[in-house]
Formats: sequence, structure tokens, C-alpha cells
Amino acid sequence: MVYEIPASGVSSALFRYLDTSMGSFDVPLYGKAPAAAAPIAGPVKNAVLEVSAYAVQQVATLGNLSAPGGGMYAVVQMSCTGKSEGSLVQVELG
Repeated sequence: MVYEIPASGVSSALFRYLDTSMGSFDVPLYGKAPAAAAPIAGPVKNAVLEVSAYAVQQVATLGNLSAPGGGMYAVVQMSCTGKSEGSLVQVELG
């Protein structure tokens, strides 16, 4: 996999693999992850995932994209944890 990281505006990137039967794990890809914060909403969960929201920000642009009609984008920082007894991601390595 290849991840393109913008020249500015990104302090860290993380690959999160969700698999509760074998164990979920995080792989830091870039920078240092920020300290854990308290969620502003959640956690909300079902049999597969537990999701929390940590921040919401309104922005007029995302990268090179401007919100249509002078509107704003809502950027939500979220975190999730796998809760299923089986693998959430299956990769065939044939």
C-alpha cells in the first residue's frame, strides 16, 4: 500500500488493522501520534465496532477542494475498535 502525505497540515498517520479474533493492532506510518483525548461523543457500539468522536471542525477547504456554494465541510475526528469475534478484514495471500 502507498499512502500520500501532504507536505503540510498532517502531524501523524496511523494504519489500524481491526481483528478481534487474532488481535487488532496499530502501525504508526508517519510522525508521532497525539496524546489520547477524551471523546466528545460515544462510544457507540454494536457487535462489530465501537466508535467515538473526538473533535469536530468546520473548514471551507479540504486540500485543494472548496466547499460548494460558499458552504463549509465538517471534519470529524473519530476512533474505532473492532468488537467482532471473527476477522473484520480478510486478505487472501494466494
